[in-house]
Amino acid sequence: MKQKTIATRHLRTKIAAGYVLILLLIFGIVYIWLNEQQRRQEIETTSNKIRCFRKDVHEVYVKVVDLSLIGETVLDWNEEDMAAYHEKRLEVDTLLSRFKSTYRSERIDSVCRLLSEKEKLLNKK
Repeated sequence: MKQKTIATRHLRTKIAAGYVLILLLIFGIVYIWLNEQQRRQEIETTSNKIRCFRKDVHEVYVKVVDLSLIGETVLDWNEEDMAAYHEKRLEVDTLLSRFKSTYRSERIDSVCRLLSEKEKLLNKK
């Protein structure tokens, strides 16, 4: 009788250890899954910020190229063309000012000054 009790007690211990091991595995899997979800959300947030930044950079690039192309026709300008160029330059200045928080403001200010000086020279024609 004692041997049966010892055998069943040993068997119960093994079963309990198996259940504890299964529970530990389940908790480990859930922890890893939650951790991966959090990392995925952080990556998505960073990716969205980078995507918006690239979009803004592209928009500034397009506006600067547009200014450059408009400046090529300076010989045919009238007052309306000068006003339109001024408006577009102010748009570029506004777009560039968005980057002051992420890029050195001295460089952005120097680009804005260069565009302003270019506008003054074009208006002298």
